[in-house]
Amino acid sequence: MKLLTIHNYKLEKSADYGWTTAGLALSPANEAAIVLQDSSLPSMCPFAGECTSVCLSKTGMNQWPKSAIARAKRTQLYVRQPEQFYSQLIGEIQRAMEKANGAGMAFAFRPNLLSDQPKIAQTILTHVPFLQCYDYTKIPQPWKRKKPNYHLTMSYSEKMTPRSARECLENGVNVAMVFPIKKDKPFPDSIVLDGKQYPIIDGDKHDLRFLDPPEVVVGLRFKGSSKRLPLATQFVQKEI
Repeated sequence: MKLLTIHNYKLEKSADYGWTTAGLALSPANEAAIVLQDSSLPSMCPFAGECTSVCLSKTGMNQWPKSAIARAKRTQLYVRQPEQFYSQLIGEIQRAMEKANGAGMAFAFRPNLLSDQPKIAQTILTHVPFLQCYDYTKIPQPWKRKKPNYHLTMSYSEKMTPRSARECLENGVNVAMVFPIKKDKPFPDSIVLDGKQYPIIDGDKHDLRFLDPPEVVVGLRFKGSSKRLPLATQFVQKEI
């Protein structure tokens, strides 16, 4: 069972910017417990909320049963056998990095494609200290966990307020927001959060969030069927 994901539509966009990106797809929220019928497996997204109804695990190939089973087995390994998990993951990262560098590409790792477990990056960086890592997170006060080579973007949710979003931005952590905007339509130029205006950038152009300028809102288009939009009335922003 491989742990790394490299052939992913958005991750592959990194090549246009000189990067090879690999990610780790664990189960989101309580998916592993449901798939493996093991209620003792914990949630991989401690601050999950309305987003569970419209998670990317329900889009594209992610929604295939075999994909859910693979995620659940990785998650089980992570929880039950952490030493084996990290040993295998570090080995796969090092080989992928060598391959990328041999092709003249820089290499980045996204530990949480669907989950929200900051300790994965923290552990990996003790063994591969010069690795560029990045994640989206919903766990509060992300600026306390970021490092020079561990970039975090706060994912806005119904559990946040404009004031808490502004607090992230003022502490050097950009905020990602999901908008119901079609693929061929542009994002609004800016948004006001707690009385301050912030520019919106198109976060769908690539996934290399550590290349984003500071103090911006990262606009992401809603993915998946429009029929799911009513399930995320607070998670997805209204068009402005």
